[in-house]
Amino acid sequence: MGPARSGASGVLTRDDPHGLDGGDDLIVAAVQMSSALGDRDANIAAARVLLRTVELGPGTVVCLPELWSIGHFGSLPVDPGFFDLAESADGATVSAMREVAATAGCAVVVPFFERTPRDEFYNSAAVLAPGGDLLGVYRKVHVAHSANGCEKFYMRAGSRLPVFSVFGWGIGVQICYDRDFPEPARALALGGADVLLYPTCTSVSMRDLWRAVLTTRAYENQVAVVGVGASGRDASGRYDLLGSSMAIGADGTLLGESRVDGSGVLCTRLTRTALQAARVRRFMRRDRRDDVYGAPGGAIGGGA
Repeated sequence: MGPARSGASGVLTRDDPHGLDGGDDLIVAAVQMSSALGDRDANIAAARVLLRTVELGPGTVVCLPELWSIGHFGSLPVDPGFFDLAESADGATVSAMREVAATAGCAVVVPFFERTPRDEFYNSAAVLAPGGDLLGVYRKVHVAHSANGCEKFYMRAGSRLPVFSVFGWGIGVQICYDRDFPEPARALALGGADVLLYPTCTSVSMRDLWRAVLTTRAYENQVAVVGVGASGRDASGRYDLLGSSMAIGADGTLLGESRVDGSGVLCTRLTRTALQAARVRRFMRRDRRDDVYGAPGGAIGGGA
């Protein structure tokens, strides 16, 4: 698949609460790709090839799929050897995308298998500012363990929901299974997020739910949502991966969508005008009743 088709915009205008100067538009570049299990060098090279097919620069945020640089191994039998694939935010995966951010002047959301100095392991995403500086790290809050995978054997759960300021926009990150819980999306929206990014690696059997859930998260929180799906076969060879990267406007409108199969970059232009229009057309933010059912909990703040 070549570069995926772009959608027309979908975010709204408001005074920027983060104190950064930003243009009216934000372009989100969702990198859909398949990954070779454990072959970090090959996967980084493949991502670089895909990124050369689109124009990157100031005003663009790149997001890659969940565990893109090593492949997702959660569906395989438990093997402590996979801990050897973990790395710090200064490791090869994040460093490679620092180069992209520094060269192009774009921001990059970089999922990676994180190992901390205390030998704690997380399913994480580093958020890089234009130029490559690390803004922070989001650690997946909901770590799955089911008949389809044993992610919990390898990874701890994160406990913070940071909102990152990029080009004057508030960016929240949720990883894969996080999408199935409405509370963190609402907490991020209330914390200033304009856009929620969902890097994911899951089965194609989830496609209908994927679209329904992402649409709901966008509409109910009046934020733009971009889902970034890994493609190809899962590591066990039992099923095809989701692919189907998509962008949803703050009014619940589908702005752009990739195919299930193949690799490419879905570029979607989001505008503040569209964001503001959604928020004055429907009034969920005004009509919320914290006095009846309480505000969502959770630690909002800087990343790890």
